[in-house]
Amino acid sequence: MKSLALFSASMGCQYGGTETYVQTLANQLKGKVADLRLITGGPAEHFTSDFRELLQSGVIDACHFPMLDRHSQLGRLLGRSPLGRKICPMDLESFSALVSCRKITKFAEGVQLLEAHYPLDGLLFPWLPEEMKKILHFHGAWPPPLFRKCWKYILRHTDCCIACSSFARDELLKVMPGTAIDVVYNGVDVGRFSPGTSSFDPECAYDAGCLKVGTVARLSRNKGTDLLCRIAGELRGEVEFFLAGPADTGFSEELARMADAPNIHLLGPISQRLIPEFYRFLDCFVLPSRFEAFGLTILEAMASGCAVIATKVGGIPEIISPEGETGLLFSVGDEAALIAHLRRLCVDRNMCHYLREQGRARVVHHFSLQQTAAQTLAVYERTLTGGGKALVGPK
Repeated sequence: MKSLALFSASMGCQYGGTETYVQTLANQLKGKVADLRLITGGPAEHFTSDFRELLQSGVIDACHFPMLDRHSQLGRLLGRSPLGRKICPMDLESFSALVSCRKITKFAEGVQLLEAHYPLDGLLFPWLPEEMKKILHFHGAWPPPLFRKCWKYILRHTDCCIACSSFARDELLKVMPGTAIDVVYNGVDVGRFSPGTSSFDPECAYDAGCLKVGTVARLSRNKGTDLLCRIAGELRGEVEFFLAGPADTGFSEELARMADAPNIHLLGPISQRLIPEFYRFLDCFVLPSRFEAFGLTILEAMASGCAVIATKVGGIPEIISPEGETGLLFSVGDEAALIAHLRRLCVDRNMCHYLREQGRARVVHHFSLQQTAAQTLAVYERTLTGGGKALVGPK
């Protein structure tokens, strides 16, 4: 295809699974799309190092607009207020894009297709040229409350919808019956994320003889960070825990109090450049999420040769399949099961090695970035040549 714009209000200034996905996709499409443009919120001085590196290639044109982000004072107040049940702090980023609609529309002139990566980003669609094809990509299974109120209006201006897993598609159809939704699994670069020796230095004192267990996430209760803190003391002398990522808004102080065991180490945010080294440093990756539409970090860890333990929730079983061979699963909040899995890997290092090998093979064969990019391009081409809108049922 000739021209494509990827729109994510948070892509430039936030770390997270969606932001990582969009940036990785942009890198993969650089040589396949003649005119590739990125639209994100600013200001530029707040851009993450990863986004700056992406722009340094010089072959991607980018536009940024003033953005009131979810971590602003207003965003934090909104999240704690009763209004936060109706308007998510992340919605502020989409509203910021609407304020800069004229700037974005001008930047996107001549673009064949635009793909937006947050449900309410679709509010921009009615203001874009009708001949431009619009895709709404859902990276979760539970759209925000405000989107649930106006989804029919947005989808009348949407040509295609993409979900990140079959689970997410099925959940979205409960909210948006009659919608045509393609499933495109997230993918990872299996060359970049691969087994090997690691140069990662956690810059903390730890027992190198213990099982090294870690996670990469926006640390929060939703990601099950509190569960890891609760079990760490019981596994002292057996497991060393390494938690990488920023703490969620309002969770920092609570996390500092909970993470008091000497074998739990808070590393803070890690640059995308260092994350493959972090995975190689670990023996086992754990994601104890309470909600997860898919789980990109699970793919990254498996591709890097980590044994993986995760909750049996959302789209995770679509990745760890068959369970017991490509990884281990446990029910949400089941501390005893997680402790048992970890102790099993401490004692049976052959089992740990088997999970690492089978997990890597699973990702290479089913979730490589090349497969994701090819499937995404196929959706793009079909959208450009096909007719109809995403909302195919009764209006």
